[in-house]
Amino acid sequence: MFLLSTAAIVLAGCAQAIIPGNGSQGYSIVVIPSTAILPGLTKQQFVAKTDDGSKPTLNWAVNGIVGGNATLGAISNTGAYTAPEFPPAPNGIKISATDTVDSSKTGSSAVTLDNPIPVLAAVTPTVINVGSFTLSLTGQYFAPGATAFLGSTALNTTVISSTQLTATGIATNAEIGNVSITVQNPAPGSNASKAISAQIKGSPINVAVTPATGVLRAGAQQVFSATVTGTTNTAVTWSVNGVAGGNDTYGTIVGDGNYLAPTILPKANSVTVTATSAADTTASGSATITLGNQVPVLSSITPNLIIVGNKFNLPLRAPAS
Repeated sequence: MFLLSTAAIVLAGCAQAIIPGNGSQGYSIVVIPSTAILPGLTKQQFVAKTDDGSKPTLNWAVNGIVGGNATLGAISNTGAYTAPEFPPAPNGIKISATDTVDSSKTGSSAVTLDNPIPVLAAVTPTVINVGSFTLSLTGQYFAPGATAFLGSTALNTTVISSTQLTATGIATNAEIGNVSITVQNPAPGSNASKAISAQIKGSPINVAVTPATGVLRAGAQQVFSATVTGTTNTAVTWSVNGVAGGNDTYGTIVGDGNYLAPTILPKANSVTVTATSAADTTASGSATITLGNQVPVLSSITPNLIIVGNKFNLPLRAPAS
């Protein structure tokens, strides 16, 4: 009777030992999905399965920290994970599920964290004049190093916060028309926002130079005037063939528009005199001047009587300068 009782106890103990998932048997845990790439603030449900079908109580951890943290992301006791807004460095983490009874029973998933997809909510202004401009952009999830784009052109961007950027650039006449503005976060991820439409308009400033054309002899002077509209700042700067103030080759011009033609004509004897708005350097007006040699002046002829049939030599003199 004693032996039977002892055997029953032993058998009962053996039955206790083979209950699946109690931490004393060689089962394994698999975490699904086994890998993932998650942008910032993305939610991902992880599931732990055992190969013997048991359902042990588990601790969910991120890089070994039960429940995770603000830097690595948080995970609930049911495997629901939320990525941090911006990835840590390095940006690879491990999600693990571990048996609370036997810590040797664990499974994991390798996760790559990317920057979030930025959200561009508003841009000010959305009407941009040709020339230098500054934009203020608001939204969400702007990562350090985020860049604003005007079409495909990257702008000089300052990240004020994860919700505000400023960007500067120069709009050209070639870009006049509708254009898209986006924000792109840097790697890892390099995600871009949806676009906001803007419009580039030509400068409201107009510059007209008079006279617009003319012919000028070498060494002669011509006073040009510039009429500036669209701004209260009517100041201009003068240039000749793109050279500020001109030079000895093309002629010189001073600030009041007084142009002095060169005494020796350049090979290409047509020059362009340009007035550029001081308020907007993309606004300018021009005059085209054709340069000619000086008109010769005959002051005397010796002799002034020529006999038919005689050889003669006429020395010609120009007036003294």
